Amino acid sequence: MASIKERGTGQFRAQVRRKGFPPQSRTFETKADAKEWAYEIEREMRRGIFISHAEAEATTLNEALT
Repeated sequence: MASIKERGTGQFRAQVRRKGFPPQSRTFETKADAKEWAYEIEREMRRGIFISHAEAEATTLNEALT
């Protein structure tokens, strides 16, 4: 189940937690974007095709080149 909370800076944080998968969270500028992202993540988890992109997003260009 996804939860979307407004941060004090006019941003929205979406969190998705589902048994058997690592928790996912991301911050967006609009609530609509947060809902859309959360829906897609939940859909992938339900279908069994979810792949975590956390490591790829945390990798810098310098690390990727070396």
